Amino acid sequence: MASENIDQIFTGNPITANVSTDLMYFGQSPYGAGDDAAMTFANFAAQFMLAGSGVTPAQVQNQAFTYNADIGTLNNVVILVSPTPAAYADGQLFSFRAKFANTGATTFETFGLAAKPLVTNANAALTGGEILLNGDYIVMYNATFGAFVLMNSSASGGAGVTAAQIQGQAFTYGGVTGGTTNALTMSLTPPITSYQDGQLFSLVQGQNSNTGPVTINVDSVGVVPIVTAGNVALTANQMLVVGTYLIQYNSIYSSFILLNPNSSGGGSVTPAQIQQQSFNYAIDSSGTANQVTVAYTPPITSLTDGLSIWFQAANSSVSGSATITVDALSPVTLLSNDGLPIAANFLVANSVYNAIYNAFSASFFVTNPFSVAVAEFYGFVQQEQIAVQQFVYGNDTGSANHYAVNGTYFDQISSPFSMAAGFYLSFIAAHTNTGASDMTIGLGSVTSNIMKNSAAGLVALTAANITAGNTYQMITSGSGPSAVWVLMNPT
Repeated sequence: MASENIDQIFTGNPITANVSTDLMYFGQSPYGAGDDAAMTFANFAAQFMLAGSGVTPAQVQNQAFTYNADIGTLNNVVILVSPTPAAYADGQLFSFRAKFANTGATTFETFGLAAKPLVTNANAALTGGEILLNGDYIVMYNATFGAFVLMNSSASGGAGVTAAQIQGQAFTYGGVTGGTTNALTMSLTPPITSYQDGQLFSLVQGQNSNTGPVTINVDSVGVVPIVTAGNVALTANQMLVVGTYLIQYNSIYSSFILLNPNSSGGGSVTPAQIQQQSFNYAIDSSGTANQVTVAYTPPITSLTDGLSIWFQAANSSVSGSATITVDALSPVTLLSNDGLPIAANFLVANSVYNAIYNAFSASFFVTNPFSVAVAEFYGFVQQEQIAVQQFVYGNDTGSANHYAVNGTYFDQISSPFSMAAGFYLSFIAAHTNTGASDMTIGLGSVTSNIMKNSAAGLVALTAANITAGNTYQMITSGSGPSAVWVLMNPT
């Protein structure tokens, strides 16, 4: 065979088409002018190419030496490449198919060499979401960073994030909270690693409605308060069970602001709270007679016309002219329905009263100042009070046929319209009557006739029906100006 130079051989018969037994001709043999120098393709490859079958275009096209599937763990990418590089070098490129979606800082290694951080082009650690499950990624070693740069992050430019994920709050919705009633926990995907100003998350209160101040721990970053605008701690029922809420981090407060507390729009008020007067009932804490002090939840910040409150008195009003202090506001006077300051014993310790604020007089009107005293007349008093006639006994200070009695209760009756059926009194007569008689009570302001029972009904008294020095009992019949006293035990 005629001699052919190597360039001609390779041009006409590329190396990839040869088989191991093909002869490679190199020219005329030095042993004879008619002989050609030749060797088999296998020997040629062993002498002049990579060991084995050599690098093929297919291997280069398929990234055979730089690509493999990830065999590592979460946030720890590991690939096998052959041959294994002796060391990492600036500009080295590798590619892999992800086994996991990363959730935070991530490393990369080729099996047999140390793991190196995976970073952005700004040499910033990954935070989560840059690598998606089964995604294909390229990394390049940067010797200056001592790290691999992720060349095609799924987070850069929004790649990998879908409109559906954004619309579905896939990264900011924490779902149903864990923890306890006032100490919530929440997890996000991917997890956050720190609290940042403006972070906005949504959640469903999975525990019971809160009973007071609330805290939350997101992705175990740390426990911080949930507050309302102005850095005010939550109060009961501002986060109702299964309610959906928005919270936004505020670094000045080091707290999450609850953007839609249930108190807005009155949603936190329950029927039970209304029935139990939860917001306008309090117990007097003054410890001093004639000075009522009450505190409500939430506090009352100003006294407005028509404001209605209920309170349990801690002490009896022993001298009248009582005042009330509401939630540290200035004390105001307690008045009775006639517009006068309440008198002694209008308030009785441990009894409950209603008071309505009147802006014109800048006072509270006690709507039921007589309720306790009237109850005494109807028999709703303790037995020891009845035994000593504390409220219904008096001494006669009048004259014959015109009796007058003043006592603990009677001093408070200021008008004939205050008279009601069933009022009871007993008195010691100072004079003997000589005929028809009447009784004046309440500091002389209310006078009513004294009658007695007869077969014909009530009739006027006759002489000596009341005898000086004797004790008599009477009860009212009728009410208002037409009311009369019925003498129960005429002489």
